[in-house]
Amino acid sequence: MKKYLLLALLPLILATGCMKEPGEPLPPPSEGAFTVKLTADNSTLTTSDSTEPIQVELPSNEDANVKYKFEITAPCYLNTKSAVSNQIGVKPGAMIKSVSTYKVEKITVDFYASKGQNYQVFNNVERTGDSLEPHVTNMSPVDPSDGGAVYDFEINSNGWCIFNHTELNKPSFYYISVVFIK
Repeated sequence: MKKYLLLALLPLILATGCMKEPGEPLPPPSEGAFTVKLTADNSTLTTSDSTEPIQVELPSNEDANVKYKFEITAPCYLNTKSAVSNQIGVKPGAMIKSVSTYKVEKITVDFYASKGQNYQVFNNVERTGDSLEPHVTNMSPVDPSDGGAVYDFEINSNGWCIFNHTELNKPSFYYISVVFIK
């Protein structure tokens, strides 16, 4: 009986998978690079599931006239249950992607708890090819007490996406920081 139960649970175990082991730190950003950070608070999400894609355009930290545009597909929502900070909740099949044409060097993602294993990051918006390897970073998690993890992903493309590849889980994260060249 135990054997059959394990076989029945195998697809669920494989669906949640594990994130690849983090690689070496990435080089520092190029001179003249811009940064922007998508957070729960500037995402325009509400506590209800989104039903349509939402586009968010944010000014860069270095120059308010240089803006970067994200698209948050449905269903995503604002998770307000954390005592530390709001989170962007991403339900199965949903993603956040670039809709800007700037070349992105890297993105940094602060995952809630160990939930980074429920995402795949790609250096294109079509989710083709292999998912990207996470890299260690010197950034601290917003909430280190929750077992959170912050990883860099080397993009080197003008398109990228972060996708919830699970069938049941609705993981969340605190922010995505983008380093890009105009």
